[in-house]
Amino acid sequence: MPEDDAEEDAPRQRKLTLPEKAVFLEGDALQIEMGNIVMRTGAGGAVLYDVARTNQHKDRYSALSMAVRYVAELEEIRKRRMQRPSDACIGVVSKF
Repeated sequence: MPEDDAEEDAPRQRKLTLPEKAVFLEGDALQIEMGNIVMRTGAGGAVLYDVARTNQHKDRYSALSMAVRYVAELEEIRKRRMQRPSDACIGVVSKF
């Protein structure tokens, strides 16, 4: 009887599907590439983000950061549009 209780409390083990496994592998690769990035100061005091060695990659991180920036710009445009309703009437109304 106690063995049955232990089996009920234990989480069920299931195999990962290929798409699920791919998500974990891509996430691991992104984490490794993010760890390779170092901050450097360029000419004129500009901050540059680059890899420590030339044989390392930052492709996934660059793509992710560009996508996040693009989404942030879309959100800012939407916020401005929502703050300024298009059906607002500005002017003077008079009745005769």
